[in-house]
Amino acid sequence: MVLWRYLSRASRGWPLGLAWVKGAVPYSLFAGLISSLNIGIVKGSSESLAGRISNTELYPFILPEVANIADAKKLWIRGGFPEPFLMESKEARVDWFISFIRTYVERELPLLGLNADPIRLNRLLSMLAFNQGQILNIAKLSGALGVTIPTVKRYLDFFEQSYFLIKLPPYFVNLKKRLIKSPKVYLRDSGVLHHILGLKSFNEVLGHPVSGNSWEGFVIQQVISYYDKLFDYSYYRTQDGTECDLVISKGTKVLACIEIKLTETPKVTRSFTISLQDLKPRFSYIIIPECQEPYKLNKEVAVCSLAGFFTLFDEIKANYTD
Repeated sequence: MVLWRYLSRASRGWPLGLAWVKGAVPYSLFAGLISSLNIGIVKGSSESLAGRISNTELYPFILPEVANIADAKKLWIRGGFPEPFLMESKEARVDWFISFIRTYVERELPLLGLNADPIRLNRLLSMLAFNQGQILNIAKLSGALGVTIPTVKRYLDFFEQSYFLIKLPPYFVNLKKRLIKSPKVYLRDSGVLHHILGLKSFNEVLGHPVSGNSWEGFVIQQVISYYDKLFDYSYYRTQDGTECDLVISKGTKVLACIEIKLTETPKVTRSFTISLQDLKPRFSYIIIPECQEPYKLNKEVAVCSLAGFFTLFDEIKANYTD
């Protein structure tokens, strides 16, 4: 695979072709590849190579890529970066993530144009980790950091554009209901999230208050990574608390509503039932960590594992893609 990587700042933006195989390069180079999409350089390269350049996002590991050596729980706990995922030593993984985040904050972000106090950026990352999967409240973050709202927006934009963070937009429909219109925010890699929270093992993750939202963010990122630009992705929530964790749509058609639960005995909640009545999806699922075979809770809702969801949805996606 050939990816475009920027040269030194003296290069004035001309890209360099770099042959790269996932997992076969030092972590610092991998970190640079996924976190250094310099917008100005991409713009320059598009202008000078119009019609001859294509930008493709390279995701960390997704479950189908590692299904022969790991299950969803292992991938969830360790995250999708090749080196820490393959490390058996917890201490080695901790050292890797320390170096990765330091490189990202102190080297990559300044190269991208964000010259900010690294201590403040690390504080913001910690705040985002503890608020994983929550509706974005920029005013709250601004007050806690002691900076202006535009400054926080700028920091978040850099996190998003460098693939460290994902903003999941709300789904808007023409309903006579008051809808939440702010995005939800997730750190994209669950391994990074768990490191920032100081969680090293499966049991430590399960015992943490963020565990449910961590599993939710992991599943959402896996689904988005797997299906990529085939569909649109959002969440649904009304002012009265009716909510659906993930909405998969194509144009104006809602294809699937997904609840993501960290439990072995899921139930169809009233909130999810109302969401299905509002959105009228063609399919609806509850995704849980372990489920040997998909099964129906009622005539509308199927329960499955993440791997089971991929199998089920792969069978029907061809009918809804061009």
